[in-house]
Amino acid sequence: MVYEGILEGRFVNLRPVTKEDAEFILGIRNNPEISKYLPSLNVTVDQQQSWIDKQRNDINSYYFIIEDKTKMRIGTISVYNIIENHAEVGRFCSFGNSIQNSEAALMLDDFIFQKLGVDYLDIWVYKDNKPVLALNKGLGCVWEGESEDKGGFPYLYGTLTKEGFEKKSQKIRTNLSKIKDNMGNLNEFIQNFANQFDETDASEFQATTEFRQLDEWSSLMALSIIAMVDEEYNVQLKGDDIVKSQTIDDLFRIVSLKYV
Repeated sequence: MVYEGILEGRFVNLRPVTKEDAEFILGIRNNPEISKYLPSLNVTVDQQQSWIDKQRNDINSYYFIIEDKTKMRIGTISVYNIIENHAEVGRFCSFGNSIQNSEAALMLDDFIFQKLGVDYLDIWVYKDNKPVLALNKGLGCVWEGESEDKGGFPYLYGTLTKEGFEKKSQKIRTNLSKIKDNMGNLNEFIQNFANQFDETDASEFQATTEFRQLDEWSSLMALSIIAMVDEEYNVQLKGDDIVKSQTIDDLFRIVSLKYV
């Protein structure tokens, strides 16, 4: 089914998937780091476009692209198997930061409970997928048991009720309201990062830039980055945080987690 509109948040928007998103979906679903808890898609772009066409006509399913506020695609999320008063959520894969991912999950559950009128969600998550387990628990999911899939991999299953979500989600809404707008913006972080350099061309700075390999990088530059993060984001980085980060995106994720 297609939702006629865009769900807008402070840090992300959710918009309906279109056939033009097929290549992006294949890329993110077949990325082992992003989607290691989801099955890869061994299909062509044309086949994925055909599947999207079918999904858009499925009255029991809504599939969204997660976009940051610059309209860059950063992930997918979906509700499906909508039967009477309950449904399932999934297809959640994203290279957004923890703030963006939390808001995306919150927005989808708002949509499910408020606009679709669902009473409860059936949820299952692989036992090793600790970030998503914690996210669902924070949204109000009550884990009811453990089982294994056909490959023998253990997962937890549980239920998220509308009442449980309304009770638990208020804390997430309060936390999100306290976060600076720029904290969810990777592009702005990259710009702030680049501003610390005097001799390196701006084109060198991308999310995937391995910043410690830059000619201008030094221990003094590390101090400048730590000071910038403290001033702009009120986050105190340590030297180990710099060492553990290979790319600018790695460092942004650490800053986001510390902020949260």
